[in-house]
Amino acid sequence: MRLVTTAGGEKRAVWDAADALVLRCMTRLLEQLLPVSVLCEHVRGHGGGRASVRQTHARTLSRRWPWICRTDIRGYYGHICGTTLYAQLSEYVRSPLLLNLLHQFLNYSVEEGGVFHTPSQGIPRSSALSPLLAAFHLTETDRDFEGHRHVIYVRYMDDFLIFAPTRWHLRKAVSRLNRHLSSYGFEQHPDKTFIGRVEKGFDWMGFWFTDKGCTSVAPRAVSNCLTKLRRLYEQARRHPSAGGDARVAEYLSHWTRWARSGFTGPVGGLLPVQYADDPAGGPLGPVRLGHGGAGGCARPDVYHRDRVV
Repeated sequence: MRLVTTAGGEKRAVWDAADALVLRCMTRLLEQLLPVSVLCEHVRGHGGGRASVRQTHARTLSRRWPWICRTDIRGYYGHICGTTLYAQLSEYVRSPLLLNLLHQFLNYSVEEGGVFHTPSQGIPRSSALSPLLAAFHLTETDRDFEGHRHVIYVRYMDDFLIFAPTRWHLRKAVSRLNRHLSSYGFEQHPDKTFIGRVEKGFDWMGFWFTDKGCTSVAPRAVSNCLTKLRRLYEQARRHPSAGGDARVAEYLSHWTRWARSGFTGPVGGLLPVQYADDPAGGPLGPVRLGHGGAGGCARPDVYHRDRVV
């Protein structure tokens, strides 16, 4: 793998085209071999993000599970133990060739400026194979909760939701989850963990849920949107002839479609983006970001082509 620097200044490790093709073929083969729980929703054929949002919306409206634990693993990909994962894979994969390729994948090296570095743990994120291995690695945890009669357990990659009818049931389930995570050397991310009543609100898949269902885009998703837009707009200001305006408009369009895909109510009241006519006649015009509504920002920023107010 080699490190590349994105337009936003972030360094990212990527595979070359030949390796990426091999990894995609490996993924197709391993999908037939590795057991993955139906409770792990990010895997192809298990519903995906939109279905997860709809189901969470219905569950919060039902009022049958007023207690919730929403958490995720701190640095999941970077803390996966390659030795443990390889031992798990060896139980289901018999092909020596496929095992050899998996060993190479788990012991990958990153090259930057002619210097090679082999991480001591973790798996790379930027491949077709990574989501499948991330799902398979915690299959035992998923299976344990499949037989739990008193709670509803959902996992999306390294994000977890546990619905419970009482506080006592929730505490027991959270304790069980923590034991599983500790056995793998993982810990919960404190900034992304909420344990309490559904009515207080929690975020899931970028949306905000309460006992009234999906009510808004989550504040974290709004903040990420604003950060991305500011970065794109600054690039457009520095390089006005490089299609920056089009990239801003394209990102806004994609973000709007994403919000509409998950939120069941009117979109206009929750989006942090409003287009405005450009008095100068340009293609982008001032763009207003943020609003004071649910999930929005306390202070709107107005972006103009030549300044930020």
